[in-house]
Amino acid sequence: MIEVLKPGLYTTLQDGGRYGFRSIGVPLSGFMDRASAQYANYLVGNDINECALEFVGIPPMLRFNVATQIVIAGSSQSILLDGISRNRGEVIMVEKGAILSFSSIKAGWRGYIAFKNGIDSQVSLNSQSQYKGITERLKIEKNDVLSLKLENFNSRVFKKYKYNSNFYNLNIVEVYKGPEFEFLSQEVKRQLLESTFTISPSSYRMATLIEENINGKILDIITAPVQPGTIQLTPSGKLIILMRDAQTSGGYSRVFQCSENAINLLSQKRPKEQIIFKLKSYGI
Repeated sequence: MIEVLKPGLYTTLQDGGRYGFRSIGVPLSGFMDRASAQYANYLVGNDINECALEFVGIPPMLRFNVATQIVIAGSSQSILLDGISRNRGEVIMVEKGAILSFSSIKAGWRGYIAFKNGIDSQVSLNSQSQYKGITERLKIEKNDVLSLKLENFNSRVFKKYKYNSNFYNLNIVEVYKGPEFEFLSQEVKRQLLESTFTISPSSYRMATLIEENINGKILDIITAPVQPGTIQLTPSGKLIILMRDAQTSGGYSRVFQCSENAINLLSQKRPKEQIIFKLKSYGI
């Protein structure tokens, strides 16, 4: 059993996602930074999509009432186990009674704690990912008690797992042309591909929002399918980058589609950080 002494800013249970239900309007959810979470699971010996703790901005404080192993990946912050400094990306042996704490996040925005065998929690629509209206709880709260699975019958998916633990220092967001990109004016295209954009503090798991406006005539469309990584441009010139908790359809022009790497990168961008879009070709 693991006690939540401090929940942090917004700590949730997440796994590889909730697949198979988009036809009835259910978001995929799951790890915002899939690469970091899967890497943590891989190192601790779990299936890479096993449920883990995802924290954002301010990390949690936990007391372990059971001995186990953990791996922490994603954002950069000081990690203390009973006051002794530990490292990201290493298997940490945790003794019964130990307290895990962190400093404020120094770089990146989201961190992950993977536990040996995974967390035993409510499964709703084939996933443990917390989401309002689907799971009983929206996030982890103070005094919550987490149970760990006794056994994990899954095996590692990859023999080797390549991972750059400091990828969030990059600012180039790789995108592909969206369905409505070709209907944009040359001036709007120029702004999209030559401007620097600022991450809004209002961003959340559903969408990363951009502070700057695009100027020009923007096409209105009938509601159409969207997915995580779809970048919408509203008639008022606002850019909305849909993330893991995105809805399944939308009525704004779909100007770009993010690569998987781009979604992971955006999930690690702090409010007021800046990005630029780089257009890629499909199949390259």
